[in-house]
Amino acid sequence: MIRSLAVSLTSEQVHGPAMRQRMLAGLILIAAVIHSANAATYAYSASGALSNSGGLGPPPFPDGTSISIQFSIDSATPDSNPIDANVGRFEGLAGTFTLGGQTYSIESYGYRYVEVSNNHSPYFGAGDWLRFFISTDDFSSLETPVYNGARIHRLSLLMSANSTSLFSSDALDNSIGQSLETLSGRFNLQAGDLVYINSDASGTATAFSSSVVPVPAAVWLFGSALGLMGWMRRKSIA
Repeated sequence: MIRSLAVSLTSEQVHGPAMRQRMLAGLILIAAVIHSANAATYAYSASGALSNSGGLGPPPFPDGTSISIQFSIDSATPDSNPIDANVGRFEGLAGTFTLGGQTYSIESYGYRYVEVSNNHSPYFGAGDWLRFFISTDDFSSLETPVYNGARIHRLSLLMSANSTSLFSSDALDNSIGQSLETLSGRFNLQAGDLVYINSDASGTATAFSSSVVPVPAAVWLFGSALGLMGWMRRKSIA
């Protein structure tokens, strides 16, 4: 009889409401920690001024036209270029760019990615570099933003280093923590009519920053787990 009672009490402790609540809170906390460690957004901003307008048509970007970008990408984005061990390509950039005070979304562009180079010389010379690139996949698209009568077909920002040892790999993590102190940047734009690129402009980046932004859902999940555990503790004391 005594043994049966002990077994019954032990079962109630393990399977009772309080224990189930503690187990649930623990599972939520574990999930929150894992999710928080993996869920984040990498954010980038840069600004400068355009010059050297050229091409077949009248330049839509007068010298001195201001330009800035505000891009972001999920930190867990996989490399879509796994064959090349020196250049990682991470697709799905979101955000905006601003020309002469006019702001445009990049969601209408078919190609939106950031590339990370670990000493891949064939493209832009020896050295490590980051390249932010957006381009329409259809030059006749009416969705392409228009500035001064010209459709902006392509925009890129190359942030290059005079070093081949700045990055240890082509992982997206290498894009974070960089600045103009380690990288020098240059914008390039191409614009024109519906079917032909007839003008381009370039400019030096005078500011650049990168940062990690926690995903709000991860913060909410973590806070919920801590709140639930605190409520249960107060309840058990009462």
